Amino acid sequence: MTIEPFIQKNQISMLRQFTCLMACQANDDADEQANRVLQALLELLGANMVGLYWVQHDKLLLRLQLPADFNLADPLRQILNNRTWLDEMRAGQVGDLAWLAVPTRIGSIPVGRLWVVRPAEQTFSSEERELLTLVGHQLAAAQENLRLYREVARLAERRGALLRRIINAQDERCRRVSRELHDEISPSLAALRIDLETTLAAHPEAAQALRPHLERVRVGLERTMDEVSRIVLDLRPALLEDHGLVAALRWYGTERLRASNVNFHVNAACAPRLPGHLETTVYRIAQEAITNVVHHAAARNLWLELACPDHSFTLIVRDDGCGFDVETILAQPTGMQGIGLFGMKERAALVGGELTVQSTPGQGTSVQITLPLKGQAGNGQNQNPVGR
Repeated sequence: MTIEPFIQKNQISMLRQFTCLMACQANDDADEQANRVLQALLELLGANMVGLYWVQHDKLLLRLQLPADFNLADPLRQILNNRTWLDEMRAGQVGDLAWLAVPTRIGSIPVGRLWVVRPAEQTFSSEERELLTLVGHQLAAAQENLRLYREVARLAERRGALLRRIINAQDERCRRVSRELHDEISPSLAALRIDLETTLAAHPEAAQALRPHLERVRVGLERTMDEVSRIVLDLRPALLEDHGLVAALRWYGTERLRASNVNFHVNAACAPRLPGHLETTVYRIAQEAITNVVHHAAARNLWLELACPDHSFTLIVRDDGCGFDVETILAQPTGMQGIGLFGMKERAALVGGELTVQSTPGQGTSVQITLPLKGQAGNGQNQNPVGR
C-alpha cells in the first residue's frame, strides 16, 4: 500500500517561510533558533526524533536532538554520526525505525548533518527529502548569519574601544599642550612685551632711533600672543575644567566669531557640570559645529542653546546661514565638512548620545546632541538655571 505523503505542498510553503525567517534573525540565540526549527520538523513529519550534527574542530558533534531523552540505538547513532559521507543525502532502516539524513551546507561546504527518525512503515517521500534538504540549508545559513553577526558585533565593540582610547589620548594630549601654552608660553610672551615696553620707556632716545625696528618686534610679539591664545582656544581652554561647559562655550564662540561678523547668542536653561569625558565630547562637537558655521554657513547669527529635560542634556548649535543637503554631504565624506559631521556623530555615539543634523539649502542648519544623564556620575550636582 502506498502511503500518502505526510506533508502537503502548502505545509512545505509554510515551513519554507518559517525557516527563511529563522535564517534572517541573525541576532537570535543559536540554540533556541535551531530548537524552533527542529520542533517544527518533529511535528510536521510525525517523527520519533530529529537531530542536528555540526562540525566543530574537525569533529562531527551532536548539536541538538528532540526529544532530548529519546534513546537512539547505538547502530543507528553510529550511522548518523559517520562523517565519511557528510556531503551526501542518505536514507535507510535499522530495526523498526526508518531514517533520513541530509548535509547542511554553507555554499558548497558541508558543515553538519540534519536527520529524522520515524517508524519504518512510513517511507520518506521525495517531497519530504526536498523539505529536509531545504531546512538543512536554511539552518546552515542561519547559523552562519549568527556567526557573522556576532563577529561584526565583536569587531564593532573593539572598534569603539579603540576609538575611545584614541580620542581620550588626543584629548589628554590637547589638555596637556593647552595647559603648557596657557601657563608657560603665554606668561613668557607677556613678560617679553613688558620688558620691551620698559626698555622703550627707559631709553627714549635709543627707542626713537630704533622705532621702526622695535615696532615690528612689538607687532610680531602681539601677533604671536594672539596665535598662542587661538591655539589654546582650539585645543582645550582652561575654562572648561575650571568653570564648566557653558563658560567655555560662551568664550569659545565669542572669540571664534569675533572676526567673522556673526552675532553670537547663548541661551543656557541649565549649567550642569557633566563628567569630564562628557564635557569634552560636548565641547568638541560644539567646537566643530561653530567652526563649520564660520567656514561654510555665511550666517549672520549663531544660536547656542543648552537644556536639561528629563534626565538628559541637550545642546543645539543653530545658524541662519546658507544651509546644505545633509544626505549628500554624509554620503560623500571625502570633503572636510562630511568628515566633520561623521566625526561628530562618532563622538556622540561613543558616549551613548545621539547627534542629529537638520539643514535645508537657504534655510540654515541645526546641530543637536542629546546625552542621557541618568546614572552618570556628577550629573546632578550643579544643574543650576542660568540666564541668557
